[in-house]
Amino acid sequence: MFLVNFLAAYDAWVPPVLLHHHTYCSYADTIMPSFLFAVGFAMRLSFGRHVQADGLAAGYARMVRRILGLFLVAFAIYVEGQVADNWHDLAALGPWNVVSPYLKRHWLDTLGQIALTSLWILPVIRAGVRVRILFAVVSAGLSVWLSHWFSYHWANTDPVGLDGGPLGFLSWAVPTILGTITCDAIVDAPARPPLLRLTLVAFLVMAIGYVFSCGTRVYDLSPAELQRLKEQARAQEAERTRLNAKIDAARKAISAHQADERRVEDQIADLRREQLRAKVAESTSQRDADRAGSERDRTKTIDEAERQLSAEPPDSRVVKLSAALEALKGDDETRRLEIDIADWRAELHNIREAKLAPSPVVPPRESWQGRTWQSLLAEPPFVQPPADDPRIDPPPYMMHRYWNYWMMTQRGGAISYTTFAGGFALLVYVGFYVLADMLGIRIGVFRTFGTNALAAYLLHGIIGGAVKSFIPQDAPAWYVITALCFDFFLIWLFVRTLEKNKIFLRV
Repeated sequence: MFLVNFLAAYDAWVPPVLLHHHTYCSYADTIMPSFLFAVGFAMRLSFGRHVQADGLAAGYARMVRRILGLFLVAFAIYVEGQVADNWHDLAALGPWNVVSPYLKRHWLDTLGQIALTSLWILPVIRAGVRVRILFAVVSAGLSVWLSHWFSYHWANTDPVGLDGGPLGFLSWAVPTILGTITCDAIVDAPARPPLLRLTLVAFLVMAIGYVFSCGTRVYDLSPAELQRLKEQARAQEAERTRLNAKIDAARKAISAHQADERRVEDQIADLRREQLRAKVAESTSQRDADRAGSERDRTKTIDEAERQLSAEPPDSRVVKLSAALEALKGDDETRRLEIDIADWRAELHNIREAKLAPSPVVPPRESWQGRTWQSLLAEPPFVQPPADDPRIDPPPYMMHRYWNYWMMTQRGGAISYTTFAGGFALLVYVGFYVLADMLGIRIGVFRTFGTNALAAYLLHGIIGGAVKSFIPQDAPAWYVITALCFDFFLIWLFVRTLEKNKIFLRV
């Protein structure tokens, strides 16, 4: 996580396998599923212990509190600038447009998805293995059905969702449930854990995920289809540019109108201040001002002058400016522009990305009829599918098939991806079990981070942001690698200090 999150900002020379691409499973994409796998393992283990110690009701109450606490942590740390520049813009957006980007992206980043998935599997956390496997299968089926119904298109419209969006927990349940089952296998046979069986299960689950991903091949594009897709993408980009230009122009017009209102209001305020100052000077002699030195006496004098002014006929200049202000506020142009902006935003939102398949979950029959099974084999995981090469191809750069539900993608939380990555996480776990529990290899840095994982996660974003401030986008590789090592050292130093002081961040 430290490696790929740091290097993501400097992708010019970073190996593609260390970056997120949203079109296939890279090494970077195996990290979050490992979190979910570990959460499932730990959740099954700790929940059983709490039930034995405190009873069933107390165990469930504790788990719900921890999950809600994790939601609050996600709410606190996943922030993305200002929602609106001013109150007028915030009110114009409306409640749904304010909240929906956070529901689709920010709040349901890694910690948010972990919390939501944990809450989803909580009812079956104590159930038998068959029940949990059935629950994972049903969750995967719901993910496919809801994606076909609406969620795939919705998650891929602006603002684009992250990690499957609000319904991503359905597919993330697969690696999490797999973690609970692995926990059972280890706990039930601590002396002789079935490592060979777990290894076979890992490869079987990865194979199932790969088979799911083969569905992406029915969305392959011919050269003519690819050319039409590029033309459509250019037309859509031109339409977006046109609508955004109209929105910007309308917002500038509204801002200019509001500036005129503020200017007139300031002029009225200046005139009234001038009149009040003159009235105070009339009613108070210099001698009285010298004698009445308290703030209270001065306030009384100003209040009396205000009452006198309000009883007098208004100044002609104030009347004229007030009429001008009422005319500005009564102008319907601003309201009309706000309605136009809402309409243009709706048009932007409804533009269906050209790269998205018309039917991304259930392909049309003609796309796969008559094809051999060899022609439907997808690229192996960690291998990029056919796509334009920016070195020789003109923009827009496109993948040579439609984007669809079956391709391995973390952004979409596709079932092919979560299934394969869940099996991969199990395989990695078996490897570490052999190294640590059987061969007795101990590496302190893993203990430090493993015993305070939440603190390490929170700190890596803060420290990484601080270190990156000193790294230009075009920095040479040696400079970025040096900064990465420094970043890793600082994170370890902070977490190691917490460990020495026996401070562990829990929810």
